[in-house]
Amino acid sequence: MNCFFQQAVCDHKCRFIHCYAGNVGSVHDQRVFRLSELKNYLDDATKFPNNTHLIGDSAYTLHEHLMVPYRDNGHLTQKQKNFNFCHSSARMAIERSFGFLKGRFRSLLTTLDMKRVDLIPKYIIACCILHNICLLQNDEFPGLPETTPVNENIQARGELVAINRQGAFKRDNLCDQLPFRHI
Repeated sequence: MNCFFQQAVCDHKCRFIHCYAGNVGSVHDQRVFRLSELKNYLDDATKFPNNTHLIGDSAYTLHEHLMVPYRDNGHLTQKQKNFNFCHSSARMAIERSFGFLKGRFRSLLTTLDMKRVDLIPKYIIACCILHNICLLQNDEFPGLPETTPVNENIQARGELVAINRQGAFKRDNLCDQLPFRHI
């Protein structure tokens, strides 16, 4: 059985705007990220006008254009906990996108019965494209239950990575500017 890693970026309407599939599932998220074209995209400041950024989970390294949650070592301030809660809320879009994708293409939930393993990543990307087409055509699809953000104890995974200073500065500024939400 082969498990393929998928990395994706979606917009607020659950449309995939970047998809990558291909590495065996045991590859660490950060390694897949470094090998993907998304890494080069993040390094191009012209792609992020008006101080915009992507939202990533704790598997990724903080970057000026990729906001990740604060690592919860038991000493987070209320503002940092609030930031992590808001961050988790924003990440629900990608979780919903994957939920819709697997709902539309149920074969993605099980082992794909394909003789040519090299075609599996192409099949996954094709499903993502068809998912987007369905959304653009307002295809009727029963909605998934609304997901509630989880205020989880977010821990960094795997290898130690240096925090990007510009990313840390930006995240701290966002943290200070966010209105408090009920956590």
